[in-house]
Amino acid sequence: MKLTASRVIFTDKCQSHLEEFSPDPLGPEQILVENEYSMISPGTELAIYMKTHVNFTDPTATWPRYPYRPGYSSVGRVVAAGANVKTPKVGDRVAHRLPHASHAALDTAKQTCLPVQDRIDPKHALFFTFGSISATAVYVRHLPLENVLVLGAGIIGNMAGQLFNAHGTPKLLLADISPARLAIANRCGIPNTINMKTENLAESVSRLTDQKGVSIVVEATGVPSLVVTALETVNRLGEVILLGSTRGVVELNVYKLIHSKSTLLTGAHAGTFPEKQTPGFATWRDGTAQETLDLITAGRINCAPLITHVISPSQFAEAYDGLAHKQEQYLGVVVDWKKLR
Repeated sequence: MKLTASRVIFTDKCQSHLEEFSPDPLGPEQILVENEYSMISPGTELAIYMKTHVNFTDPTATWPRYPYRPGYSSVGRVVAAGANVKTPKVGDRVAHRLPHASHAALDTAKQTCLPVQDRIDPKHALFFTFGSISATAVYVRHLPLENVLVLGAGIIGNMAGQLFNAHGTPKLLLADISPARLAIANRCGIPNTINMKTENLAESVSRLTDQKGVSIVVEATGVPSLVVTALETVNRLGEVILLGSTRGVVELNVYKLIHSKSTLLTGAHAGTFPEKQTPGFATWRDGTAQETLDLITAGRINCAPLITHVISPSQFAEAYDGLAHKQEQYLGVVVDWKKLR
């Protein structure tokens, strides 16, 4: 008897629903995971749902397109394994990057599958993917760690701040326009925050760094105008790292903001790191993903304050609407797939 599973699909702009499917028979290197939780990405996933992703208006781009099955962070228990699979074993809890679904079949030889210890809240393990994305900014930087400013206190910006701190940043600043998100950052162990709605950014950076300024600015929102803000704020001979996927065209004075300041402008897309091991490079599976999960397990990254909602799979549309229009209330939305059973 075939297993009937459920997954999320986007059929058009702001149109999502659950569809039933039957996982294919397992290959020798595959495992079947019965997911407990998955987590909505308030960045790329929401942009695809809202059809604001920049690639929708790029005639040369083939991704994303509808229909689209979203999601890239899930955790669950292994319920079946192929003949050649030694680990993980049936009953083990694992974290993986497959889309939102009640069940997922993945190839252990090719796809990220990380063991999750029972001593941590499995919902916290979901942040391994988001931390892996944020860790890109830490690894692609060209300058030594001095004072760092992160623009954006969403999940990616918050995780970037925590990761820079974990790597020994002397002074980490985090700026946003949302008091609620800045309060969450404080609860996550980031005390030096700036409300860009009520404070002058340049003056606050100078005050918090004893007039030393910041040598690295990480743009973690994707808002085009903040690329200019980052370049204006960073010290001369500094570096601006573009961690957020910019949602539109950026207009800037290249001579004033890059050339004359000798500023480095560095892209930090998560695709920088390959899935499989390449000499000289960190990887998702063995580098950034595992490091992030290890830091979460050790309690050095605090995820609990980032979770604002735990929903049933029937509430996806409500969650996307909240993430898009109620950003003071919605940030980390976890989907509880056990509510389908």
